[in-house]
Amino acid sequence: MAAGFSLVLAVLFFHPSLNSFLVGSTDPNNPFYYVRNFHLWTRRHPHQTRDLAMGSRSALAAATFQSKQTYVIIHGFLGSSTDNWIQSLKDALLQREDCNVVSVNWSAGSTTAEYFLIQPRVRTVGAEVGQFLQFLEDAAGLTTQQIHVIGHSLGAHAAGFVGKALNGTLPRITGLDPAGLRFHQAEDVDRLHHGDAVFVDVIHTHGCYTLFKMWEDCFGIDENLGDADFWPNGGESQPACEQGGDGASSVKDGSSCNHGMAYVLYIESINYMPSSTHFLARQCPSWKYFNNKSCPCGHPAQYMGFNADSRVHGVFYLNTSMTAPYGLLDSHCSAGAFTLVQIIGLLLLSVLLVLLLLLVALVLIQQYFGLPILARVRARLYMEDLVWHGLGNSPSTHILNSEKAVDT
Repeated sequence: MAAGFSLVLAVLFFHPSLNSFLVGSTDPNNPFYYVRNFHLWTRRHPHQTRDLAMGSRSALAAATFQSKQTYVIIHGFLGSSTDNWIQSLKDALLQREDCNVVSVNWSAGSTTAEYFLIQPRVRTVGAEVGQFLQFLEDAAGLTTQQIHVIGHSLGAHAAGFVGKALNGTLPRITGLDPAGLRFHQAEDVDRLHHGDAVFVDVIHTHGCYTLFKMWEDCFGIDENLGDADFWPNGGESQPACEQGGDGASSVKDGSSCNHGMAYVLYIESINYMPSSTHFLARQCPSWKYFNNKSCPCGHPAQYMGFNADSRVHGVFYLNTSMTAPYGLLDSHCSAGAFTLVQIIGLLLLSVLLVLLLLLVALVLIQQYFGLPILARVRARLYMEDLVWHGLGNSPSTHILNSEKAVDT
């Protein structure tokens, strides 16, 4: 009995993870309990990590932090702020636009058995990230409207607590397969919720619930949490993780294949523009209805991932491929935007239409009022008489002349 008690005490005081849980951060320069620091990447330094710390204006100056669109990434259970998927997400974002990418380095455990110790930390992690963002607003002029928080698994709920700390003023939070264990049927204040930001979009790739079999459960939650919830392939399992799929090689970082496909799909979505129908999703009451082809195209269109439209709310379904690239085209629905070629074509067509209407108006004015407008235009443009002679002998001109003669 005494030996067992001594063993428990030894674990409590000497196991690094449990000790961290009990006493928090021991760094005297870090005011946070679970967040260690923040990593920054920019287009100027896309492969060089710059560390930022709460309250350190010198670190901001050294990192040349600028006030512009900023993406804050929060990893999940057992994750790291420099995981391969975060590096891939950072690269895709920096290629898409000139922005700041900030990754949160927080103590997320080292073994699966620690989940019940790590899970309660997300509330504090979110509050600490919220404090840091307020510091960036005060010290660097960053505005709330420039911030988009993206979290995976436990990090998705932490992102929700960031939004709660900022009173729901963030323009967007993206939850990538939010964790399910101990979040099923939880109160809105205890997990990611659509009120945590102006727009909350959620991608579910491993969501289900198995009663009394929590360790056989899916890692994601099986409930709608956001303004727009996306359930690719039904949201419980992904074809890329089945035999013949390449999802396992795309996920990496030790996450389960289905759970990690949420960030794989999101990263790929950054490469597409709304002028295509890759990852176009249809609003539908259930996966069964979607498979029965009972769900119409949306107007306006809604996309899963980076191009999600904050104006379009609801529950959405779509299919993805077994192998990369995973985004499939929806040939039956219209895209949510025009391509550059289409825009140029429409502009040229509009100009031609305006010129045609102007020409018709000039002809009518000359025919009915006898004003020599066309002659003046012809002289100004140095146009040959042959062109105007052909116009004067056209059937429409003869009809107008005959009508005018009848009226007189």
